[in-house]
Amino acid sequence: MAGRPSTKTKVEETKDIKAKEVENVTSEGNTSELEKAKVDNLAMAEMLKQMQAEMLKMKEQMDSKPNVVVAQDRGLTGKKIKCMNLMNNPLNISTEPDGRGRVYSFSKYGEFKMIKYDDLVDIVSSYPNTTEKGLFFICNKEAVEELGLTEDYEHIYSKEVLDELIYLRRDSDTDLFLCMSKEMQSTTATRIAELFNANETMDFNRIKKIKDETSFDIENIAKELKDFQDSKE
Repeated sequence: MAGRPSTKTKVEETKDIKAKEVENVTSEGNTSELEKAKVDNLAMAEMLKQMQAEMLKMKEQMDSKPNVVVAQDRGLTGKKIKCMNLMNNPLNISTEPDGRGRVYSFSKYGEFKMIKYDDLVDIVSSYPNTTEKGLFFICNKEAVEELGLTEDYEHIYSKEVLDELIYLRRDSDTDLFLCMSKEMQSTTATRIAELFNANETMDFNRIKKIKDETSFDIENIAKELKDFQDSKE
């Protein structure tokens, strides 16, 4: 017995075929969108990785740069600040490292220059050791505070203090000497030795204490200065 003929018309069969085609296209579209999203995510991850690397590089560069003193405008900008050489020899400082920029030269101990605060800010940034060790003295308390040097200046003495200290008349003079930076001890020891050669009366116990605690031998320095002076005559 022959089977019952299908009741599905050609029109319906055609609709089924079209529906399957649409389903296949949609499936392919979804796959394509998923792949695109994966690619976009990978690209975004790589971009973030590169940005993090750049940020890390910038941080390392910033950390490697020397601290820069920032001038604050509290009436000092544009003003001239008295600065004095406390070295027993000529001293050069400038607004840029290695003697570049505007140069200020001091020929001897006690000589002073009037330096614009703006230049002084650059000098302190360019020569932090010279500044912090007191090789030149900023004769303006407000400028010292603005430049962030207040703590350093607790162990930096003015010319008036140094001019008294070198006679070693008091035990406190010796104690002050011991608190100086090595560079200031060296130049001050030379000044003490010059007074020693000028037959200035000094306490040998204080001279010995300086030698024992700092290795600066005033008597030997005085002898070397005298020998050098004799050789020039």
